[in-house]
Formats: sequence, structure tokens, C-alpha cells
Amino acid sequence: TGSADTELRMQFGTKLPLPLANYFTADLGFTGRGGSGFNNEVPYLIELGVYPMKRLIVKGVVDGRKSTQSLTSQAGINSGSGQNMLIVDQDFTRVWGGLIYSASTAVDLSFEYSRVVSGKNTLAGNTFYLGLAIKSP
Repeated sequence: TGSADTELRMQFGTKLPLPLANYFTADLGFTGRGGSGFNNEVPYLIELGVYPMKRLIVKGVVDGRKSTQSLTSQAGINSGSGQNMLIVDQDFTRVWGGLIYSASTAVDLSFEYSRVVSGKNTLAGNTFYLGLAIKSP
């Protein structure tokens, strides 16, 4: 649209009273979409990770974006204004699961899987992630 979007998020993190070492984070925000023809959105994320062993993290995540209005158009090109404009209003929920293994003080390996469980104007399906993190010791 030629106009900037603005996003503000707030995050909360804590340790839950579970028998395993863990972390919990949640964030919620608001995205003000610039230009006309776009709905504002509410992004959110909830993540819980547990440490069943010293070098292993098992995590689960639910994240997504909710449109503040009902979506009236499918994603695509809108040329009604005289110029082509990609309309990408979306509304979705995705679930994740993953493992992060600390191979050494300098290397983490990860495997994650995500699936979009509901939504409109979003890519559906399964996604697999393999990761390598190199950290300075």
C-alpha cells in the first residue's frame, strides 16, 4: 500500500511449578495495518519448554494472528484502485513441537514441526525445521 504497518507486542515469561526444569512465555500484540483495504491484526504466541535432561529441551508452541474484522476477500491481487496491490489479510492458528539438543557449549541442534490447524488466507500444511545454532563460548 505504500504505508507502514505498526506493531506493538507485550511478552511475559516465567517458570511454572512443574517437576521438570522449564520455561513459559506468552506474548500478545496489536498490528495496525497501514493503507486502505487491510484489517488490523492481533498476533499471539504461547510457548512451554521443559528440560527432561541437562542438554535437551522439549518445547510446544501455539501461535497465530487474528484479524480484527471478518475477512471479506481472499488473498490475491486487487487492481480496483488502478494499481496492482497484494491483499494479504490473514487469520490463522499454528501449533509447533520441537527438540533442541545442546551438542556442546558452542553448538545447538534443533528439529521442529509445525502445522496450521485453522485459518484463512494462509498456507496450510505441515512444516519441518532443522536448525544449527553456533554460539560464542
